[in-house]
Amino acid sequence: MLLFSNFVPISLQVTVDITRFVQSILLCLDTEMALGGVGVTVYPYCPCYIYTHYLYSTKYYISLNLSLSWCQVRCSDLNEDLGVIQHIFTDKTGTLTCNNMEFRKCAIDGVSFGNVAGPPSAPRGSYLTHVNIADKALQQKVVDERHPRFVQFFVNLAVNSAVVPIVDAGTGRLVYSAISPDEEALVCAAKHFDVTLLRHDSTSVAVSRFGDTVLFDVLHMFEFSSERKKSSMIVRERGGSAGVILFCKGADTVVFPALRSPVDAEEDERYTAMKQHLVTYAAEGLRVLCVAQRELSDDVYEAWNAKYLAAKTASDTTEDDLDAIVRDIETQLDLVGITGTTLLVMTYPAWKQTL
Repeated sequence: MLLFSNFVPISLQVTVDITRFVQSILLCLDTEMALGGVGVTVYPYCPCYIYTHYLYSTKYYISLNLSLSWCQVRCSDLNEDLGVIQHIFTDKTGTLTCNNMEFRKCAIDGVSFGNVAGPPSAPRGSYLTHVNIADKALQQKVVDERHPRFVQFFVNLAVNSAVVPIVDAGTGRLVYSAISPDEEALVCAAKHFDVTLLRHDSTSVAVSRFGDTVLFDVLHMFEFSSERKKSSMIVRERGGSAGVILFCKGADTVVFPALRSPVDAEEDERYTAMKQHLVTYAAEGLRVLCVAQRELSDDVYEAWNAKYLAAKTASDTTEDDLDAIVRDIETQLDLVGITGTTLLVMTYPAWKQTL
């Protein structure tokens, strides 16, 4: 605008911005742009003068003093484009669906669990949102010390996440704040089986494992991206004997090629069974993620960490170089399990009001 100030006065731009701002207010207060709520009836062209949200109107009469679902202006720069819209193209997320994920099934150690038709039941009798899985055999194996992989599976889901636990000031209950509904569903699934995420920050993670608090020191975090198609976290359990652990979860197309070769026939059979469960889940319309981990010796981790830090501080290192170093440590993974989640679909007419 400054470049063309000789042709277009600056005051014109200010006037346009003020006009758009006033238009945004009028759009938010326009009853013709509002959706009627429960118990609210709108009668057009009723000869009554009423005040509705500071709007003096002669067109509408509202029978009950309840708020409507008013229009919200997200960007005032598009006000003048509203009149030329002829078609609306939208995806299903947030319109036909509730943008809310549910944990339905999982496969651990080559065995599939989860009965979609059955009611969910938590080990301690408390139902959690984002979880709809009913399988008593899974609950029994999680607490059975003879099946440690089941605990590893849910610890992986709780620790390797971008979810932040928050204590609700009103109820005192633990709630989760997540940027992705998938992440929230997986962490809630871990809590459903008594592996509860208590604290998560850039340096440490606290998890309640069957009532006992376990602390992990965060050494590295590699977030999910559309290019990587997986997220990983390198942690060290305080006071644990496992040493350094790399937790990883992501799409099957990137996790399966990074798995270690089967050490025996039993592990090969387990991998084959997991691939079959993955195909079955996908055929049922579930979103599938592979959960894997790798135990690192101190020597292996220190050697890789020195290489990573040197590349990170070098001036000529590119993002591709760092990604290649990260992929070096994200190999020789042990497949722990797979998850099956689904998006909840809105019922008519709820989805119609979101269009």
